[in-house]
Amino acid sequence: MTVVEHPLDAPKGLRFPGTSVPGVTKAGTWVSNGERQFVLASRGDRAVHIALADGRGDFDELIVATENPEAEMAAIRAAANL
Repeated sequence: MTVVEHPLDAPKGLRFPGTSVPGVTKAGTWVSNGERQFVLASRGDRAVHIALADGRGDFDELIVATENPEAEMAAIRAAANL
């Protein structure tokens, strides 16, 4: 789990399905080499990037914007006893 300073640059591959306004917002699924990312971010946002374990759900990675990614990561770690 890491902080992404520029999450609009993070999606890889083709958007399927989702929406993108270049330089403004990205929301949806990006697919590259069989890996799927869920992305939700807008210009100026910082985000939490979570790499998921193989075979766990529909996505390989989550990139989700939040006002305080460090606090969100701490809350996730506490909830997961990490």
